[in-house]
Amino acid sequence: MDTDQRRAIMGAVSAGVSKAVNVDIIQCFAAATVSTFEQMCSLQLQTRKPYIKKVGSSVWGVSGVMGITGDVSGVVVLTLPEKTALGGVNAFVGESFTKVDASVIDGVKELTNIIVGTAKAKLSERGHEYNFSLPKVVIGHNYITNQGEDSNVIVIPFACKFGEFILDISIKPNRG
Repeated sequence: MDTDQRRAIMGAVSAGVSKAVNVDIIQCFAAATVSTFEQMCSLQLQTRKPYIKKVGSSVWGVSGVMGITGDVSGVVVLTLPEKTALGGVNAFVGESFTKVDASVIDGVKELTNIIVGTAKAKLSERGHEYNFSLPKVVIGHNYITNQGEDSNVIVIPFACKFGEFILDISIKPNRG
């Protein structure tokens, strides 16, 4: 992650959660996404500049969704357009799927699970402990993900030979 990306992340973090925690979470998830696609799918990723998602922005394709609990609450959403989902899952499992079916859905769910598990281990090394829900998958066109009030949604875009995709991270502090 270069200096401009770090600045974008710092500018994008929620005021309610410490900047150090936000940056740790975002850096760990970005690194986990890159390592998962490189190791599990043999795909090289380019990480694009993170940005804040506008409220009510619609998404497309296949989304793996996992909730976060602990000192913060939130959600992580891996969203791949259909073409990227097919290419990524085909590379992951060594098949040649031509349409999104139960196998592709399972593949996206497993990639999401691996990314989150890798990020959780990296966060634990940095002294953060979080729990994550089991992944769910949403499929469609022009659907809106609502991460809740008081949550900034930080989007990390990626690109690979099959196309672009995004990882949304939305967290807010637990009041307690």
